[in-house]
Amino acid sequence: MKKILNLAIYLLFIIGLIPTLLLSEDTENGKLTADIDSDGRLEMILWRKFGTTELGDYYRLWVIDDDGKILWKGPKEKDEGNPYVFSSLDIGVSLPQLLADIDNDGYVELLAPELQSDVRPTYYRKLRWKGTYFEQLPSYALMMKSATSDQLVWKKTNDLYVVWVSRIDYKSAYKNGLVKVNIMEMINDSTVRTGVALIRFVPQGAIIKKWLKPLQSDDERSAAKNNYSVPTSAISSTGNSTYRARLSYHDHQNSRGKRLVKVKDVLRQDRANLYKLGGDPEDQKDPYFHTGEGRNTMEWIKMHSVGRSYASMKEIIVNETPLVEVDVRQNGLHIKILKR
Repeated sequence: MKKILNLAIYLLFIIGLIPTLLLSEDTENGKLTADIDSDGRLEMILWRKFGTTELGDYYRLWVIDDDGKILWKGPKEKDEGNPYVFSSLDIGVSLPQLLADIDNDGYVELLAPELQSDVRPTYYRKLRWKGTYFEQLPSYALMMKSATSDQLVWKKTNDLYVVWVSRIDYKSAYKNGLVKVNIMEMINDSTVRTGVALIRFVPQGAIIKKWLKPLQSDDERSAAKNNYSVPTSAISSTGNSTYRARLSYHDHQNSRGKRLVKVKDVLRQDRANLYKLGGDPEDQKDPYFHTGEGRNTMEWIKMHSVGRSYASMKEIIVNETPLVEVDVRQNGLHIKILKR
């Protein structure tokens, strides 16, 4: 009876999956599938939210066999430093992005980004399935070998102005050994270029097989569309900057009307509304977040509270419409509540 029950639970989860690796868009509860034991049938990796703190949500990993048997469960610890705990926090998202044998050694690896406190190459943690448990492997960034190369290599770096894989696309399936990824290039403190490519993993890293969108900045895309040149002055470094913003009702919901519950998401929506719709009368412009690429960096930038606890600052920003002052520094955004 227990086996039948497990099988029924498994079938409920597996309905709708394609017979290849599937990447999940669901940040609340997600799943990936692959043949992790080489028996010709798909096993499933699930993550389920088990707890929340002032920083965000924490998730537990489950490994389910093709017959519904639970093979392994991750720890239930609200510890973003634990390699077997996954999270969606104000300082970033570390949910799994890929389940595949990426180095052709017969073992399936789980890839998930590490949390980041600022804009830098995305480091991926690797967990290798060893039959009954996950083995932790060293974390590396997947970076372009040179500016003109089609090769990506796993490496550690302290460099900032480089090219790296910033995200494995949740919407793409692992078909014919190819996976779609977002690639980011940091040119200077205020200018980034982004692109989308199909890559094939190899033991040393990956090979770019096709560019779906070439590496370009927003200005370059606009110039190409309108057939004019981007002035050199448009690509230059800027120092620290402070701006004020009224976080109004419209800044608390995304373009689909979904309520935003994270500080970084409200701040990002405020900048989008300012530069796309005109914003609020008290909004001030800034040199960093006027482009889509610039606003996307808020996903990795750490949020700091000035003059009050982080929990208090988050409560006010998420649930009220305060006037805030945002100081953009190298180590993150320093946020001060001016008026409530």
